[in-house]
Amino acid sequence: MAFNDYNISADAARGIVESARNRFQDLDGMENKLQATGDAVASAADEAKITTALKDSYTNFQRPFVVTMITTADNIFSTTDNVINIYDNADTSMAEDAKATAVEDMGYEATKYDNVPDYSPTDSTGDQGKEETSW
Repeated sequence: MAFNDYNISADAARGIVESARNRFQDLDGMENKLQATGDAVASAADEAKITTALKDSYTNFQRPFVVTMITTADNIFSTTDNVINIYDNADTSMAEDAKATAVEDMGYEATKYDNVPDYSPTDSTGDQGKEETSW
């Protein structure tokens, strides 16, 4: 799939990533809350098999899942920041390169005209028959 016309606003994209990051940071430390809640529930159970099952649930599943999810999200936000910076830097670099190339091209084009005619302050490119102005 080709994208012919697109425009990325780096500042707006950064704002979106930062907003998502801020909302996601509410989950920081959630694994500790899950473990504390799991411990409380497990200690309330009188049956050893239930206590073991609950501890296994938060120790072997919930905690690793939450830690992996939060770490992965943080990596995604950082990578997205890097991609936006790469785009922004490339866009700026291309604009600077285009400007430098245009100046270089103008210099080259100017060297192609070796036979510039002599001119005087009274020469005119206007309609014939106009009165010439003398300085």
